[in-house]
Amino acid sequence: MKSLLSGKFSCVLLCSALGMAIGEAAANTISIADNPLQTATGLPPNILFVIDDSGSMRWGFTPDSLVGELEKYSWDPRYFTEVCKGAGSYAGANNTCYYDMTGKRYLASSAQNKSYFNPNEKYDRPRKADGSVMDEVSFKAAPINGYDPSSGTINLETNYRAIMDDFYYQAAFNNSWRTGFTISPNGKAGHAFYYTYNSSCTHGIYDDRCYDYKKVSDTEKQKFANWFAFYRTRIQTSKWAIGEAFAHEKLKPEMRVGYGALNHSGLVKTDVTEFSGTGRSGFYNSLYSQGASGGTPLRTALDAAGKYFQQNKPWRDNPSDEDSKIRTCRQSFTILMTDGYYNDDYSGVDNADKDDGPLIPGPGTETGQYKSSDPFKDEYSNTLADIAMHYWKNDLLPLVDNLVPVNDKEYNPAFWQNMTTFGVSLGIPTELYPSNPDAAFDAIKNKTEIKWPNPAARDSAKLDDLLHAAVNSRGGFFNASEAGEFAGKLAKALQQMNSGTGSASNLGGVSTSSQTGAKIFQGRYKGDDWSGDLWTYDADNGMKIAWKASEGIPSHDVRNIKYFKGTTLSDFKATEVTTTELALTTTAEINNKEKLVNYLRGDQSSEIGKTNGVFRTRSSLLGDIAHSAPLYVGAAERKNYHRNGWPESASYLAHIEANKARKGVVYVGTNDGMLHAFSDNANLGAGAGKELFAYVPKAVLPRLKHLADPDYQHQYYVDGVLAAGDAYVDIGGTGAKWKTLVLGTLGRGAAGSTNSIFALDATNPAEITPLWEVSHPELGQNTGKVLIARANDGKWIGIIGYGYNNSTNKGGILVFNLATGATIKKIALPTSSAAPNGFAQLESWDMDLDGNVDYVYAGDYQGNIWKFDISKSNTSQWGLANSNSPIFTAKIGTEPQPITSGISISREPSTGKTWVMFGTGSYLSVTDKTSTSKQTIYGFVDETGENNTAITLTRSNLKARTYQESGDYRALESSTALQSAEKGWYIDLGAGGERVVLPPLMIDNVLVINTLKPDDDPCLAGGISWRMAIDPYKGGRLKRNFFNTANFSNGVPTSGVKTAAPTVGYTVIKTEDKDGKPIYTEVSGQGDASTPPSRPINVVALGRRLTWRELTNE
Repeated sequence: MKSLLSGKFSCVLLCSALGMAIGEAAANTISIADNPLQTATGLPPNILFVIDDSGSMRWGFTPDSLVGELEKYSWDPRYFTEVCKGAGSYAGANNTCYYDMTGKRYLASSAQNKSYFNPNEKYDRPRKADGSVMDEVSFKAAPINGYDPSSGTINLETNYRAIMDDFYYQAAFNNSWRTGFTISPNGKAGHAFYYTYNSSCTHGIYDDRCYDYKKVSDTEKQKFANWFAFYRTRIQTSKWAIGEAFAHEKLKPEMRVGYGALNHSGLVKTDVTEFSGTGRSGFYNSLYSQGASGGTPLRTALDAAGKYFQQNKPWRDNPSDEDSKIRTCRQSFTILMTDGYYNDDYSGVDNADKDDGPLIPGPGTETGQYKSSDPFKDEYSNTLADIAMHYWKNDLLPLVDNLVPVNDKEYNPAFWQNMTTFGVSLGIPTELYPSNPDAAFDAIKNKTEIKWPNPAARDSAKLDDLLHAAVNSRGGFFNASEAGEFAGKLAKALQQMNSGTGSASNLGGVSTSSQTGAKIFQGRYKGDDWSGDLWTYDADNGMKIAWKASEGIPSHDVRNIKYFKGTTLSDFKATEVTTTELALTTTAEINNKEKLVNYLRGDQSSEIGKTNGVFRTRSSLLGDIAHSAPLYVGAAERKNYHRNGWPESASYLAHIEANKARKGVVYVGTNDGMLHAFSDNANLGAGAGKELFAYVPKAVLPRLKHLADPDYQHQYYVDGVLAAGDAYVDIGGTGAKWKTLVLGTLGRGAAGSTNSIFALDATNPAEITPLWEVSHPELGQNTGKVLIARANDGKWIGIIGYGYNNSTNKGGILVFNLATGATIKKIALPTSSAAPNGFAQLESWDMDLDGNVDYVYAGDYQGNIWKFDISKSNTSQWGLANSNSPIFTAKIGTEPQPITSGISISREPSTGKTWVMFGTGSYLSVTDKTSTSKQTIYGFVDETGENNTAITLTRSNLKARTYQESGDYRALESSTALQSAEKGWYIDLGAGGERVVLPPLMIDNVLVINTLKPDDDPCLAGGISWRMAIDPYKGGRLKRNFFNTANFSNGVPTSGVKTAAPTVGYTVIKTEDKDGKPIYTEVSGQGDASTPPSRPINVVALGRRLTWRELTNE
């Protein structure tokens, strides 16, 4: 079953191999988005809620048929022939008939009357607009209407009558008609009561002998008072359930909600507006003050809702401002609820679901059109289903672009502005699908006929018409009789409407050590079901796809999946993993443990759609790959460690020789809770693209059950950036040896502030082995990767920064033992501040070229560059350099420029000076798309030295560099020499929000920077990027063109080229031509390209042998 799909654009983008910092800044936290933001951010939906305010909503019984069971009607069914036992005014209603309980006990029993008090229910108080609950009510002075403080009170101890109706049904007393009726023992007021039903009784459910009288006990009084005040009638129950559902913690305050009522003139009482502040309080005020009288004009109301969405107003950023922008990608929903059958006259849309719709132009050359087909069409005109189809198949705003998100074209192809209808029935099942109305939506994909009944033939078919309306518009439907059920199902529907999804990809590039070819490994995700894939492109063969990882997952029963049970490495199987480890608490969860573990291993037999299936349906066994860029580990990479004079140097070449022909393996973290390893060689394992191994970090075990939830809301699990390198370590006390290690974190998948680091021995691809996993609250949601290095005491160490939302709310570094994960040193910034802080990617630096790391540099969220001194062999002497002060602060005026893409370090060849280079800016939230704050590229000399002299540079100490721009090209000013007082340079980027969110790349002595200027329209994933080639030590232009383009002007080389779509990934690969000569090609991720765009680099510009590296000193 799939109903009420929503989402964002289905597109393909490429992300940086080093990851992107994605989040949303708040007062004391950097809020990381729940979904990846590489696609169009999209917009919260319009939700128009239309309540049934007909007179029957005042009744105290559900369903309608209960009163009919009295079987004492005359020819006019409104009039009882029975004579009242008394009459009078009660609870605000005048001239009311008082009945005794004879033949009516079932009406005061929740077994039959779903509106009556049920001693097993909680009856919580209603929510206020701010999310708190209303005040306690008194049993001896219970409000007649708890939503109206002026309604008066009733003493339920002495003056209670069960109110069934206060205005409609009539009976005689003293030869005079009385309106409405109550029931009570002997027809008299007294202590509150209810009846319990004896299920073993054989006399029938309406027979008094099957019911036992219960006086409300002392322990039940508070619940009964709450029920009387807030739940007693259909409309009171509805108010509680609606208020509770709209207060659900998972709903986004940015969603836009409007309020309407069936009998309100024009339907809409409050326009759709952001559900916060006055928009939220206005909704609750309208809801809780809502009265009930009149008929049930469902068709007229749904038509009015459609006409409302044909206006520009609900599509504007601010519906009350005619100058506000119309947004073309917002989804619009109408929730239409009813407690009965419509009774209005209506005509106007004919048989809309039998007639084809118009041809509608879409993005690019795409077109769309409704074709009359099953299960939508029928033979009846002017039904609810026809109205829903009319406002779905027609473009409601034909003069604007059509960019409404579509994820599953087979299910819902509507990219045009339309209205989706959601039907809610209060206690009345449909004829066709009385127990499972969701089954009707299965027919959409199966294209099977549904024999819809004629709603004009009988009232009961009118509920099927409401279901039909939901099917026609690809919406949803539910029936609920009780408050808790109503609230739960409505909250679930609202979450579905609010769920934003999309699809994209990221990029990792690699050249084989033999330099005989090159491949590009691209992680991908699809947002409609949060599935993922890993595609491999062959750069030697026209970027053709070599393999897809989704096609290489073994059968679930033979997959090699490991996890740590405590500190013991174990198989991730149902026989090993425990209910406690998986945080399974309910009986259903515990009973389904084996099925859950098998599902996580890839068994699809328990997915919805299969026999007795209960778990979420997956189109791929891989979860989405959002920020964990693929990492290739192949033949050992020679780094000249044998020349460093270390004790272990002598054995290094033997390690290289032993692994020079090592088969390639691609590692990637996915948001299915696993780190995966795939073969890139046909001779390894089962062949290229086959999964060799997977690892489940124990830190994600308690959250894995959510992956099986049919209503899964996206979470990050194993989303961190991976690192690999050789190190001389003692694994398990067997003696130190050279090993190839892979290290990772959960990235954005941290549980609160606590993140985990894990290490794998990847030396032998046939025996990939997890070594350890440790957790630290200081790591937060970490967007950087582990640095693998050798310390000056001879130990091989890992270094990682304190990420966002860590337990200290400040930056710092964690240094740990690579062999065991044990902490060696934690070095935090000296003070916390009210402003949120944390590090992205660190960089290490070997100042004296002995192969050991001496310094670690980090840029923080507040625009500071910090330098950590770990140059001593005694770890107690490690700490912050520069007298605990930043070495540089990036600000314009008083406004910090965030550093979220990491920094890079380089040694100037002519002087030996250490340069620090980075760009500023953030692409963290929806609001960042429209940010126009000025951002900058910086390069400066670090002159702090070893004497710990405090020097904090700012832009005032640097040379300002400018550029010219013409069309798609830029030219920096000439690279004139810097003056002695100028400690570096800076380039302010263009107006309109241009920023740097990818790390710099050094290609020989050329600094390559990719900028990003997002489109300020949240409906578009677009925007532009500039790729800049800069003289890294002067900040000006190069002497020759770096890019394979013409000069900017006569004699002036081009410094920058514009891409038509945002660059969110960049790498350089090396291939060879037919004569064996090297070809260097830049490969980037742009826009919706499914094949990574590439372009040659102009090697002549460099005038020497080309190498490339990140700006590190390895």
